[in-house]
Amino acid sequence: MGVSSGKRTIGWRTAVAIVPVAVLILGGVWLVRFVSPSASNAEAAENAGQASLETVDAVVAATRNYLNTGSWEQALIIIRRAIERYPREAVLHALHAEALLGAGDPEGALEKFVHASELGPDRAGWRDFAGTVAASLERWEESSTHFGMAQRLDPSNPKYPLLRAQAQRALGDVDAARVSLTVATRLDPSIAEGWATLADIALNENRPTIALQHIEKARRIDPENAVYRIIEARALRREGRAEEAANTLYAIPQEKRLTNAVILAELAMCLGMLGEREAVAAMYVRAAEASPTDAEIAFEAAQWLERVDRMDEAAAYGRRAAYMGHENARKWCEQRGVPM
Repeated sequence: MGVSSGKRTIGWRTAVAIVPVAVLILGGVWLVRFVSPSASNAEAAENAGQASLETVDAVVAATRNYLNTGSWEQALIIIRRAIERYPREAVLHALHAEALLGAGDPEGALEKFVHASELGPDRAGWRDFAGTVAASLERWEESSTHFGMAQRLDPSNPKYPLLRAQAQRALGDVDAARVSLTVATRLDPSIAEGWATLADIALNENRPTIALQHIEKARRIDPENAVYRIIEARALRREGRAEEAANTLYAIPQEKRLTNAVILAELAMCLGMLGEREAVAAMYVRAAEASPTDAEIAFEAAQWLERVDRMDEAAAYGRRAAYMGHENARKWCEQRGVPM
């Protein structure tokens, strides 16, 4: 995914617009806000459910109303009764999936989306949603399959090969991911994420020149994106163009640059290649002051200050990191006799 963000890289995110539920994929984070109904609301939903089963369209309208207001339990009451009456209606199973998703049951939602698709006729939107939910559960094989089905159902939509590529990459199938990204960027050359992911793949294969060709296209589309600047800087540094790489990172606003550990580490490597160790130490001091509760940055400041023979200052930052629970900082202080 490019720059790592803890779980998966993540890097690239998609919002699924079928229901008002926030979904963050490819970073592996599942975010859903559960709204608990009151007893009176549940009773109202039960009464509404009795009156809304005359036709499938009436069920869909009543359920959609609850989904749109985040009333997941009320929606579930109606939709479960409706499915008992109309068990072969795929759209009802899809609505059931949406309600389960909102209520915090992504596994159940995925199962229902698959069932809706099997009942048919299959829809690209259902496969898109199933692929997204599977990705949030890190079920990458399923995610890739669903996005592949969405792509077959709607071959002109570049979103599906783009998202499928992320699942394929998570599976370690880089060649397949590259093919999917190529399809996506041919369908829509303005997809910056596609070019950036191709660049990141090229970097991982130690092909910085190819990476620069791809990331140039991504940055032309989205010039202020910090992730794309990091990828470009890495490629430039790999080509031995450390000063250009550093300038690329210096263009990121200081408040973001000094509080992002990935940017700081990349800039430190660039400046280190240029022999500017004092500049690196000064940068980490500023960063430590900008993020006073970040133990890792404080420890980096300590180590770089030590490298430029500013041991008194180094001890202060090492001690700070140790106080915040950084185990390596504690050992560093012990080895150097830094009083705690």
